[in-house]
Amino acid sequence: MQALQQRVIVNQNDFEKQKLGLARAIGLPVGQPFTLADQVAYTPPPHWEWNRPFSRLSRTAPNYRGAAAFVSAAESAKRAAMDERLPGLQFDANYGSTGFQPWQSHGTFAAGVTLAIPVFQAAAPRPTSSRRIPCSNNARRNWLTCATASSRKSASRCWT
Repeated sequence: MQALQQRVIVNQNDFEKQKLGLARAIGLPVGQPFTLADQVAYTPPPHWEWNRPFSRLSRTAPNYRGAAAFVSAAESAKRAAMDERLPGLQFDANYGSTGFQPWQSHGTFAAGVTLAIPVFQAAAPRPTSSRRIPCSNNARRNWLTCATASSRKSASRCWT
């Protein structure tokens, strides 16, 4: 009970100090009594939408866009390396002219189709590309997933 009375006294003293500061700010003479006419109603803070800052982040932050481009490039490189094991069809054509002088020239052409089926590469466990595939540990992909989290639960899981 005594602790509660002490808290009430402390809060009343803080209120009076704030009133003195307000009186100085608005130019009232020191010691002139005044009362506050209007009560300030409590308004709860607006509802916080967790996905709003992240949607703005994805449009404006250069480091976010850079990370997104990096992940996209890594996924494209991985897809390209995996697609090297697929069969391919190539068409080659050539047109030219032969002859020593322009009025004696004859048109020549050649055409060819090549079908490449990677028989021995099909059993390879890894891509045969000599390129190193970036982002193999998925760290940036995880960062992007966390940055675009649409709910508080998923965002809190990412940074805890």
